[in-house]
Amino acid sequence: FPADLLRVVEEFADTDTADSEFTTPDTGTIMSEESGVLKQIDAGELEVRILKKPENIRKISDIFERRSVELLAELAECEQSRECLKLREVTHSIKGLVGMLGAKNTFQLARNLEELCKNGQIEPVLQQLPILKQQISEISQDLKILQQQVDKKVV
Repeated sequence: FPADLLRVVEEFADTDTADSEFTTPDTGTIMSEESGVLKQIDAGELEVRILKKPENIRKISDIFERRSVELLAELAECEQSRECLKLREVTHSIKGLVGMLGAKNTFQLARNLEELCKNGQIEPVLQQLPILKQQISEISQDLKILQQQVDKKVV
């Protein structure tokens, strides 16, 4: 994990069972006519993990954006080189990054890809990388939606 993300998580992690700033229906998505629907992040899960102070979503978003750009670049290098070991490391890092945000689908996909790499099965991994990239993009969009919701509450 990036050290700055861990610091933010530690700083804002709260074990109290306070009322949630975000409410999620059973589907795990937030629906808002103005700001959109979360596609990957389970806001309830994220809130339980790190958003007891949702105004800090901006810090988390900035860290995610920076780190995801780095990981996507490494992913592209791995696609070109077809290095299974390096690809395993990158998918492991992605798994951790998205797991911290409660993005269960992306976490599961990254875990599956990591396991395939562990077993030397590069072809199925390469076939699924576009899905992983799309989900990472959707997480970025989800974070923007969450930020818009927080901004509206703060104003």
